[in-house]
Formats: sequence, structure tokens, C-alpha cells
Amino acid sequence: MVKVIFSGLLVLAILNVLTAQTTQTYEDFLKSASAHFQAGELDAAFNDVNKAIELNPRRVDAYVLRVLIRNKKDPEAEDYKDYDKIIELAPAAPATEGFYVGRSNFRAQRQLWNGALDDMNRAVSINPKSALNYNFRSYIYLMKGDLNQARADYEKSLELNPALPSPFVRRGYFRCQASHFESALADFSKAIEWKPNYAEAYADRGIVRGLMGNIDDAISDIKQAAALNPQSISDKVPEHSFTSPFWELSTFIRVNGPNARAYQLLGFFRLLQHKEEEATKEFERALELEPGLKAEIYRISAALRR
Repeated sequence: MVKVIFSGLLVLAILNVLTAQTTQTYEDFLKSASAHFQAGELDAAFNDVNKAIELNPRRVDAYVLRVLIRNKKDPEAEDYKDYDKIIELAPAAPATEGFYVGRSNFRAQRQLWNGALDDMNRAVSINPKSALNYNFRSYIYLMKGDLNQARADYEKSLELNPALPSPFVRRGYFRCQASHFESALADFSKAIEWKPNYAEAYADRGIVRGLMGNIDDAISDIKQAAALNPQSISDKVPEHSFTSPFWELSTFIRVNGPNARAYQLLGFFRLLQHKEEEATKEFERALELEPGLKAEIYRISAALRR
């Protein structure tokens, strides 16, 4: 009987040793996932980080690592539930700022403007010195139709970082709509100075120059915009933008009344899109208001067609 009991205890002891050798902890899986991630072994990293989260779903570091892995694997298929979890577990941590911004961007892409604004307000409260935070929040305010708040955030963004190009473009847009052409021109030129391949800034500067009557420089800018990015002269809003040349000019006409130069520019943009019929209609509107533009329209149109 004693021998049987002793044998049973020996077996249990051996099993305990084996279990101790094979059981992996949360930290083990997280360390392994991190090593796989650093080595570019994304599937293995993803499997290990999932196991870590199964063992301890209240630790924020695993969710952060899983976001990084998902971004590498397939950014378009990113699961923003991880952002929700990180924010739930560490709502006021400095490192959480980026996840508020990420979730805000996700919501903005789906036009969930109230939720996007809530997230950017939290990001700004965590880091009120970030020009990028104010810049992105200004875009959300603009989409919500809160123009005063949008302008205030553009100004704050430029105050914090005068080398950030996009706030200059957005402030220039507002100045152009108010017919403050000289200051709008300065804003667009500053954006180009900081970012020489900024197609949208060239298109906008071309619009301002055209409205000011400087048509040759306007066409030069517009052609440069088209060369850098054909979307910048499209009638569709380009990705990562909030407007298009057609939208800007149509808004200008609606706010300021019929304008021959605006119709003329719309015609030139249509020619660059190879839409002859639409271009002709815009030129006719321009000439009804200002017949003296006929020679200029003919000269520029012939050059663009060539």
C-alpha cells in the first residue's frame, strides 16, 4: 500500500514539473509576440498576442501591440475595437492620445463627426501642444459646419507649428472665399514653400491668381497641380482633402455672386479634364459677364488643348 501511494505521489510530482515547464504566462506570450513582430513574422506575432490577451484581457500593452501588428498586416482591415479597449483601460494616459486620434480618423472616414470630435477633444486635452491635433480637429469642425471653431483651430495649429502646410491651405481657402486674395495667396505660397509637392496648394493658388486676373500664373499653377496629382483638379474631393477646385469656385460664386473670372477658371479646369462641352458652357457664362475676356479665353484654351 505504501509503495502504491509513493508511486502515485511520484507521478503527480513529475506531472507538476512537466506542467511548470510547458505553461506560458501572459508575459511569455507578449515577449514572443514582440519578438515575432520585430522579425516581421506577423502571423506568429498575431497568434501569440491573441493568446496573451486571452490570459489577461485587462492589460493594455497587448492591445497596443495588436494594433501595431494589424497595421502591418493589413491597415485597411484594422479592427478599431482594439482602440476602444485601449481607451477604456487607459483613458487619460499620455500614450493614449494617438489612439484617440486614430479612432477619430476612423470615425471621420465614416462621417461620424460627433464621435470624431469627441475623440479629438480628448486628444487635445491630453496634449494641448500638438499642432497636428488642432489641425485635424479643425477639419472635423469644418465638416460639421462650425466655421468659427475651424478657423480658431487653424490659427492655433499655425501658432504651434508655423511649418505645418495644411493649415495654411485651409486658412487660405477661407480668405479666398472672403475675397481677401492677397492674404490667401500668401497662405498658399507658404504651404508650397514648406511642401513643394503640395498639389492642392498649387491648385488653390492658381484659383486665387485667376480671380485676381493673373491668368498666366494661374494656369501655370493649375498645370503644376495636375502634374503632381491629377485628383487635385478633379470635380471630386481628393482623399485627405476637404474640397475640390469646382466646389471652391462654385461656393465662391454662391457667396460672392456671379463672377466672370470664376466661370473662366471653371472652364479651364474642365478643359484639363477633357470635358469640352462643359468648358464651353462655363466660358459662355464668363463672356456674358465680361466680353473682354474672349481673346484671353481663346489663347489659354488653345494652349491647353495643345
